[in-house]
Formats: sequence, structure tokens, C-alpha cells
Amino acid sequence: MRISRIVSALFISAAILVSLLGCEQEGPAESAGEKIDKMVEKTEENVAEVGEKIEEKVDPDGPAEEIGENIDETAEEIKEGAHQAKENLEDATKY
Repeated sequence: MRISRIVSALFISAAILVSLLGCEQEGPAESAGEKIDKMVEKTEENVAEVGEKIEEKVDPDGPAEEIGENIDETAEEIKEGAHQAKENLEDATKY
């Protein structure tokens, strides 16, 4: 009985040791995964830098912004006019 416990303890210890050693060794998939992670991180950093540079170069109150605001205002006026025309048409067809 005592020998079986010693053998069992040795077997369990060996299994734990093998599993720990196996975890420390890096396989090709883990290596590739780490490279992909680094590339994604670098890409995110580059995109953020480009975004910052674009924000620095674009004048938020420039002519494009003014044109965009005019388009928004015109679209709102068209929407309001269409809504009013719809109401007028509904009123005219009630009777």
C-alpha cells in the first residue's frame, strides 16, 4: 500500500512537472499570435497618430465646415417643407 502511494505521488508530480514545462515552451501558433498582436497594436497606434495629424490639419471652422452646415440647414428646411406639404395635402383631402 505504501509503495502504491509513493508511485502515485511520483506519477502526479511527474504529470505536474511535464504540464508546467509544456506551458513554458512557446509553439509556432503562440509565436505567430504574439506577432499578430504586436502588428495590431502598432497599427492601432499608427491609425491614432494619423487621426491626430488630420485633426491638426483640418480647420474645424473652415469653408468645408461652413458648406456642411449650409447643407444641414437646407436639408432641415426641405424636411420641414415636406412635412408642411403633407399636412396641407391631408387637410385638403379630408373634405
